[in-house]
Amino acid sequence: MVSTKRQEAGAPANLDDLLAVEAIKQLKGNYFRYLDTKHWEAWRQLFTDDLRTDGTFFRTRRTTSS
Repeated sequence: MVSTKRQEAGAPANLDDLLAVEAIKQLKGNYFRYLDTKHWEAWRQLFTDDLRTDGTFFRTRRTTSS
């Protein structure tokens, strides 16, 4: 019988866990890339269609020039 090292807390357990972690990394990277580059349509596609918000995040600041 082969003995295995005890898995460290927080470490992915198997291939499915590793793939899930990678998917989250990709999503996070795309979220901030699209936000930073103001690629709004691609950014919006990261959310589900039933997204609900109070609107404060989507308000724009209007500035006036003197």
